[in-house]
Amino acid sequence: MTDPITIPYPPSANRLWRNVGGKTLKSAQYRAWLDAASWEIRAQRPRRVDGPYTLEIIADAPDRRGRDIDNLIKPISDVLKLAGVYADDKAARKVSAEWSDAAPAKGAQVRAIVTPISTEKAA
Repeated sequence: MTDPITIPYPPSANRLWRNVGGKTLKSAQYRAWLDAASWEIRAQRPRRVDGPYTLEIIADAPDRRGRDIDNLIKPISDVLKLAGVYADDKAARKVSAEWSDAAPAKGAQVRAIVTPISTEKAA
């Protein structure tokens, strides 16, 4: 297992995309979060993963509202790719997401663990 990568909590899934002139685009809030979060990830100097990997997401809740854990997968996967942790999120073989046991708090964070999958065949 690799060290967890700490990522700021992403915007709500309802705020990631906007329809503009018949096109679906990343919202300004999402673009700003992607930029800031990718710099925070790079500062942690995570090891780059080339090839297939698993992604484990552990999230702190930002407040007491009920949330769907699966809404975190896309933005976390996107920002890890943008930060260069892996070349393509299509290489993910397994993705899991869970809530941490931490009490809800402002400034909640997400931890991502990216683990390479060995493609070497056993002799």
